[in-house]
Amino acid sequence: MKKVLSVLLVLALAMGFGVCAFAAPEPGVKTVTGIEAVWNGEIAAIIDERGHHEIIYFLIPYFTPENVEITLHFEEDEPEKLTAWEVYNDDWSWYIYYSYDAEASAVTFYYQDSSIKQSSYESYEDYIAALPQTAITIPADFLQKYMDSLKPWTELQAGESKKAVLTKGKYEVFTFTPEADGLHYFYSENAVNAYPRAWLTDTAFTDIGGFNSIVELQAGKTYFLFVFTYTEEANGECDVIVSSDVRKLSGWQWVSELLSGGLFNRYWVRYSYYYSLPGKGSWTDNAKHNWAIAAGWIKAWLFPRPMYM
Repeated sequence: MKKVLSVLLVLALAMGFGVCAFAAPEPGVKTVTGIEAVWNGEIAAIIDERGHHEIIYFLIPYFTPENVEITLHFEEDEPEKLTAWEVYNDDWSWYIYYSYDAEASAVTFYYQDSSIKQSSYESYEDYIAALPQTAITIPADFLQKYMDSLKPWTELQAGESKKAVLTKGKYEVFTFTPEADGLHYFYSENAVNAYPRAWLTDTAFTDIGGFNSIVELQAGKTYFLFVFTYTEEANGECDVIVSSDVRKLSGWQWVSELLSGGLFNRYWVRYSYYYSLPGKGSWTDNAKHNWAIAAGWIKAWLFPRPMYM
Protein backbone atom coordinates (compact mmCIF):
# COMPACT_ATOMS: atom_id res chain seq x y z
CA MET A 1 0.00 0.00 0.00
CA LYS A 2 3.02 2.31 0.41
CA LYS A 3 3.83 2.38 -3.26
CA VAL A 4 1.99 4.74 -5.56
CA LEU A 5 -1.37 3.44 -6.72
CA SER A 6 -2.48 5.10 -9.90
CA VAL A 7 -5.63 3.10 -10.48
CA LEU A 8 -8.24 5.02 -12.41
CA LEU A 9 -11.76 4.14 -11.31
CA VAL A 10 -14.75 4.98 -13.49
CA LEU A 11 -17.40 5.37 -10.87
CA ALA A 12 -20.33 4.24 -12.93
CA LEU A 13 -19.70 0.86 -11.34
CA ALA A 14 -21.36 1.06 -7.96
CA MET A 15 -23.51 4.13 -7.75
CA GLY A 16 -26.73 3.13 -9.46
CA PHE A 17 -27.53 6.66 -10.63
CA GLY A 18 -29.27 6.59 -13.99
CA VAL A 19 -29.72 10.32 -14.59
CA CYS A 20 -28.37 13.59 -13.35
CA ALA A 21 -30.43 16.41 -11.86
CA PHE A 22 -28.79 19.10 -13.94
CA ALA A 23 -28.53 19.41 -17.71
CA ALA A 24 -25.45 17.47 -18.75
CA PRO A 25 -22.86 19.29 -20.85
CA GLU A 26 -23.50 18.75 -24.54
CA PRO A 27 -21.21 19.31 -27.52
CA GLY A 28 -21.23 22.91 -28.67
CA VAL A 29 -23.42 24.00 -25.74
CA LYS A 30 -21.26 23.89 -22.63
CA THR A 31 -17.50 23.60 -22.39
CA VAL A 32 -16.15 22.45 -19.03
CA THR A 33 -13.17 24.56 -18.00
CA GLY A 34 -12.66 23.45 -14.41
CA ILE A 35 -13.72 21.11 -11.64
CA GLU A 36 -13.95 21.42 -7.86
CA ALA A 37 -14.11 18.60 -5.31
CA VAL A 38 -15.14 18.97 -1.66
CA TRP A 39 -14.76 15.87 0.51
CA ASN A 40 -16.93 15.62 3.63
CA GLY A 41 -14.26 13.61 5.46
CA GLU A 42 -16.28 10.40 5.59
CA ILE A 43 -14.01 7.37 5.81
CA ALA A 44 -14.94 4.69 3.31
CA ALA A 45 -13.00 1.92 1.60
CA ILE A 46 -13.50 -0.95 -0.76
CA ILE A 47 -12.03 -4.43 -1.01
CA ASP A 48 -11.14 -6.27 -4.17
CA GLU A 49 -14.12 -8.07 -5.75
CA ARG A 50 -12.27 -10.45 -8.03
CA GLY A 51 -14.38 -12.51 -10.38
CA HIS A 52 -17.16 -9.93 -10.69
CA HIS A 53 -17.90 -7.34 -13.33
CA GLU A 54 -16.97 -4.41 -11.11
CA ILE A 55 -13.35 -3.26 -11.29
CA ILE A 56 -12.68 -2.88 -7.58
CA TYR A 57 -9.28 -2.96 -5.95
CA PHE A 58 -7.73 -3.57 -2.53
CA LEU A 59 -8.30 -1.31 0.47
CA ILE A 60 -8.29 2.11 -1.12
CA PRO A 61 -10.36 5.21 -0.38
CA TYR A 62 -13.76 5.10 -2.03
CA PHE A 63 -15.49 8.22 -3.31
CA THR A 64 -19.03 8.76 -4.61
CA PRO A 65 -21.46 11.70 -4.75
CA GLU A 66 -22.38 10.74 -1.18
CA ASN A 67 -19.04 11.80 0.30
CA VAL A 68 -17.56 14.12 -2.35
CA GLU A 69 -19.35 17.12 -3.85
CA ILE A 70 -18.21 17.79 -7.43
CA THR A 71 -18.81 21.18 -9.07
CA LEU A 72 -18.22 21.80 -12.78
CA HIS A 73 -17.20 25.20 -14.12
CA PHE A 74 -18.13 26.24 -17.66
CA GLU A 75 -16.74 28.64 -20.20
CA GLU A 76 -19.91 30.73 -20.52
CA ASP A 77 -22.25 29.58 -17.78
CA GLU A 78 -22.63 29.38 -14.01
CA PRO A 79 -21.01 26.52 -12.08
CA GLU A 80 -23.23 23.52 -11.36
CA LYS A 81 -23.00 20.81 -8.72
CA LEU A 82 -23.30 17.17 -9.73
CA THR A 83 -25.69 14.69 -8.19
CA ALA A 84 -24.32 11.84 -10.32
CA TRP A 85 -20.94 11.23 -11.88
CA GLU A 86 -21.77 9.77 -15.26
CA VAL A 87 -24.21 9.97 -18.14
CA TYR A 88 -24.01 7.72 -21.19
CA ASN A 89 -26.06 8.25 -24.36
CA ASP A 90 -25.67 6.83 -27.87
CA ASP A 91 -24.01 9.97 -29.22
CA TRP A 92 -22.70 11.64 -26.09
CA SER A 93 -21.24 10.71 -22.71
CA TRP A 94 -19.40 12.24 -19.80
CA TYR A 95 -18.14 10.97 -16.45
CA ILE A 96 -16.07 11.68 -13.38
CA TYR A 97 -13.27 9.35 -12.32
CA TYR A 98 -10.35 9.56 -9.92
CA SER A 99 -6.87 8.26 -9.16
CA TYR A 100 -5.31 7.60 -5.76
CA ASP A 101 -1.65 8.27 -4.93
CA ALA A 102 -0.98 6.45 -1.65
CA GLU A 103 2.51 7.89 -1.14
CA ALA A 104 1.27 11.47 -1.50
CA SER A 105 -2.06 10.78 0.28
CA ALA A 106 -3.71 12.55 -2.65
CA VAL A 107 -6.76 11.87 -4.79
CA THR A 108 -7.19 13.53 -8.19
CA PHE A 109 -10.64 13.83 -9.78
CA TYR A 110 -10.98 14.12 -13.56
CA TYR A 111 -13.77 15.17 -15.91
CA GLN A 112 -13.99 13.40 -19.27
CA ASP A 113 -16.55 13.70 -22.09
CA SER A 114 -16.95 12.62 -25.68
CA SER A 115 -15.29 15.75 -27.02
CA ILE A 116 -11.97 15.03 -25.27
CA LYS A 117 -10.34 12.31 -27.36
CA GLN A 118 -7.07 10.67 -26.44
CA SER A 119 -6.15 10.35 -30.12
CA SER A 120 -5.87 14.16 -30.27
CA TYR A 121 -2.78 14.11 -28.04
CA GLU A 122 0.73 12.89 -28.68
CA SER A 123 0.88 10.84 -25.49
CA TYR A 124 -1.35 9.48 -22.77
CA GLU A 125 0.35 11.80 -20.30
CA ASP A 126 -0.58 14.82 -22.45
CA TYR A 127 -4.15 13.59 -22.65
CA ILE A 128 -4.45 13.21 -18.87
CA ALA A 129 -2.87 16.63 -18.30
CA ALA A 130 -5.47 18.22 -20.60
CA LEU A 131 -8.47 16.90 -18.66
CA PRO A 132 -10.22 19.29 -16.25
CA GLN A 133 -9.07 18.04 -12.86
CA THR A 134 -8.60 18.84 -9.19
CA ALA A 135 -6.88 17.16 -6.25
CA ILE A 136 -7.67 16.72 -2.57
CA THR A 137 -5.55 15.34 0.24
CA ILE A 138 -6.66 12.63 2.63
CA PRO A 139 -5.14 11.60 5.98
CA ALA A 140 -1.93 9.59 5.73
CA ASP A 141 -3.39 7.25 8.36
CA PHE A 142 -6.51 6.68 6.25
CA LEU A 143 -6.25 2.89 6.47
CA GLN A 144 -5.85 2.91 10.24
CA LYS A 145 -8.90 5.15 10.63
CA TYR A 146 -10.87 2.86 8.35
CA MET A 147 -9.81 -0.21 10.32
CA ASP A 148 -10.80 1.52 13.56
CA SER A 149 -14.25 2.18 12.10
CA LEU A 150 -14.71 -1.58 11.67
CA LYS A 151 -14.14 -2.38 15.33
CA PRO A 152 -14.85 -4.41 17.36
CA TRP A 153 -12.78 -7.04 15.58
CA THR A 154 -13.34 -10.71 16.37
CA GLU A 155 -10.41 -12.86 17.41
CA LEU A 156 -10.18 -16.28 15.79
CA GLN A 157 -8.70 -19.33 17.50
CA ALA A 158 -7.63 -22.39 15.52
CA GLY A 159 -10.39 -24.98 15.44
CA GLU A 160 -13.07 -22.65 16.83
CA SER A 161 -16.10 -21.34 14.95
CA LYS A 162 -17.05 -17.66 15.04
CA LYS A 163 -20.22 -16.12 13.61
CA ALA A 164 -20.04 -13.42 10.93
CA VAL A 165 -23.01 -11.13 10.24
CA LEU A 166 -23.06 -10.44 6.50
CA THR A 167 -24.49 -7.32 4.86
CA LYS A 168 -23.55 -6.14 1.39
CA GLY A 169 -21.06 -3.27 1.47
CA LYS A 170 -19.92 -3.98 5.04
CA TYR A 171 -16.97 -5.97 6.25
CA GLU A 172 -16.54 -8.11 9.34
CA VAL A 173 -12.92 -8.16 10.50
CA PHE A 174 -11.42 -11.20 12.20
CA THR A 175 -7.90 -11.35 13.61
CA PHE A 176 -5.81 -14.47 13.88
CA THR A 177 -2.41 -14.99 15.52
CA PRO A 178 -0.98 -18.49 14.98
CA GLU A 179 0.61 -20.26 17.92
CA ALA A 180 3.06 -22.07 15.63
CA ASP A 181 4.49 -21.72 12.14
CA GLY A 182 2.74 -23.82 9.55
CA LEU A 183 -0.11 -24.33 7.13
CA HIS A 184 -3.56 -22.98 7.96
CA TYR A 185 -6.89 -23.37 6.21
CA PHE A 186 -9.57 -20.66 6.29
CA TYR A 187 -13.15 -21.52 5.37
CA SER A 188 -16.82 -20.78 6.06
CA GLU A 189 -19.76 -23.01 6.86
CA ASN A 190 -23.51 -22.79 7.44
CA ALA A 191 -24.06 -19.70 5.29
CA VAL A 192 -27.58 -18.26 5.55
CA ASN A 193 -28.99 -15.68 3.09
CA ALA A 194 -25.51 -14.82 1.86
CA TYR A 195 -22.62 -15.90 -0.32
CA PRO A 196 -19.62 -15.31 1.97
CA ARG A 197 -16.28 -14.19 0.61
CA ALA A 198 -13.09 -13.28 2.45
CA TRP A 199 -9.78 -11.52 2.00
CA LEU A 200 -6.82 -12.57 4.17
CA THR A 201 -3.99 -10.10 4.74
CA ASP A 202 -1.10 -9.37 7.04
CA THR A 203 -0.95 -6.09 8.98
CA ALA A 204 0.51 -4.37 5.89
CA PHE A 205 -2.66 -5.43 4.00
CA THR A 206 -0.73 -7.69 1.65
CA ASP A 207 -3.08 -10.09 -0.14
CA ILE A 208 -2.49 -13.63 1.15
CA GLY A 209 -5.69 -15.50 0.37
CA GLY A 210 -9.30 -15.87 1.47
CA PHE A 211 -11.84 -18.58 2.14
CA ASN A 212 -10.75 -22.05 1.05
CA SER A 213 -7.14 -20.88 1.06
CA ILE A 214 -4.27 -22.93 2.49
CA VAL A 215 -1.52 -20.55 3.52
CA GLU A 216 1.79 -20.69 5.38
CA LEU A 217 1.61 -18.41 8.42
CA GLN A 218 4.16 -17.36 11.03
CA ALA A 219 3.77 -17.86 14.76
CA GLY A 220 3.05 -14.70 16.77
CA LYS A 221 2.23 -12.64 13.68
CA THR A 222 -1.27 -11.16 13.43
CA TYR A 223 -3.39 -11.56 10.29
CA PHE A 224 -6.65 -9.93 9.24
CA LEU A 225 -9.54 -11.81 7.64
CA PHE A 226 -12.09 -9.48 6.00
CA VAL A 227 -15.41 -11.29 5.53
CA PHE A 228 -18.05 -9.86 3.20
CA THR A 229 -20.85 -10.80 0.81
CA TYR A 230 -22.37 -9.71 -2.50
CA THR A 231 -25.98 -10.49 -1.68
CA GLU A 232 -28.57 -7.88 -0.73
CA GLU A 233 -29.88 -9.73 2.33
CA ALA A 234 -29.64 -7.69 5.52
CA ASN A 235 -29.56 -10.68 7.86
CA GLY A 236 -27.01 -12.99 6.24
CA GLU A 237 -24.54 -14.91 8.36
CA CYS A 238 -21.99 -17.69 8.29
CA ASP A 239 -19.54 -19.49 10.55
CA VAL A 240 -15.88 -18.57 10.12
CA ILE A 241 -13.25 -21.19 10.91
CA VAL A 242 -9.47 -21.53 10.66
CA SER A 243 -7.79 -24.90 11.00
CA SER A 244 -4.13 -25.39 11.87
CA ASP A 245 -4.44 -29.15 11.30
CA VAL A 246 -3.32 -29.09 7.68
CA ARG A 247 -0.94 -31.59 6.09
CA LYS A 248 0.78 -31.22 2.77
CA LEU A 249 0.62 -34.88 1.73
CA SER A 250 3.84 -36.71 1.10
CA GLY A 251 3.75 -39.87 -0.99
CA TRP A 252 3.52 -42.25 1.96
CA GLN A 253 0.84 -40.12 3.65
CA TRP A 254 -1.14 -40.10 0.44
CA VAL A 255 -1.05 -43.90 0.24
CA SER A 256 -1.68 -44.52 3.95
CA GLU A 257 -4.67 -42.19 4.14
CA LEU A 258 -6.09 -43.61 0.94
CA LEU A 259 -5.71 -47.26 2.00
CA SER A 260 -7.05 -46.56 5.49
CA GLY A 261 -10.48 -46.24 3.91
CA GLY A 262 -11.16 -42.98 5.73
CA LEU A 263 -10.33 -44.22 9.23
CA PHE A 264 -8.12 -41.17 9.72
CA ASN A 265 -11.22 -39.09 8.99
CA ARG A 266 -9.25 -36.76 6.75
CA TYR A 267 -10.59 -34.68 3.85
CA TRP A 268 -8.46 -33.98 0.79
CA VAL A 269 -8.23 -30.83 -1.28
CA ARG A 270 -5.97 -30.14 -4.21
CA TYR A 271 -4.43 -26.85 -5.19
CA SER A 272 -0.89 -26.98 -6.51
CA TYR A 273 -0.40 -29.95 -4.14
CA TYR A 274 -2.58 -32.44 -2.26
CA TYR A 275 -3.53 -31.36 1.25
CA SER A 276 -5.23 -33.28 4.05
CA LEU A 277 -7.66 -31.52 6.40
CA PRO A 278 -9.91 -32.54 9.29
CA GLY A 279 -12.85 -34.57 8.00
CA LYS A 280 -16.09 -32.98 6.86
CA GLY A 281 -19.06 -35.20 7.60
CA SER A 282 -18.84 -38.95 8.21
CA TRP A 283 -15.69 -40.99 7.65
CA THR A 284 -17.43 -42.83 4.80
CA ASP A 285 -18.19 -39.52 3.06
CA ASN A 286 -14.56 -38.50 3.44
CA ALA A 287 -13.34 -41.86 2.15
CA LYS A 288 -15.54 -41.58 -0.96
CA HIS A 289 -14.36 -38.02 -1.53
CA ASN A 290 -10.69 -38.95 -1.23
CA TRP A 291 -11.05 -42.03 -3.44
CA ALA A 292 -12.72 -39.89 -6.11
CA ILE A 293 -9.77 -37.49 -6.06
CA ALA A 294 -7.33 -40.40 -6.17
CA ALA A 295 -9.18 -42.00 -9.07
CA GLY A 296 -9.01 -38.75 -11.03
CA TRP A 297 -5.28 -38.46 -10.38
CA ILE A 298 -4.61 -42.09 -11.34
CA LYS A 299 -6.65 -41.71 -14.51
CA ALA A 300 -4.72 -38.57 -15.47
CA TRP A 301 -1.45 -40.37 -14.76
CA LEU A 302 -2.35 -43.47 -16.78
CA PHE A 303 -4.06 -41.64 -19.64
CA PRO A 304 -2.46 -38.21 -19.95
CA ARG A 305 -4.22 -35.78 -22.21
CA PRO A 306 -2.23 -34.99 -25.38
CA MET A 307 -0.65 -31.57 -25.64
CA TYR A 308 -1.66 -29.58 -28.67
CA MET A 309 0.78 -27.27 -30.35
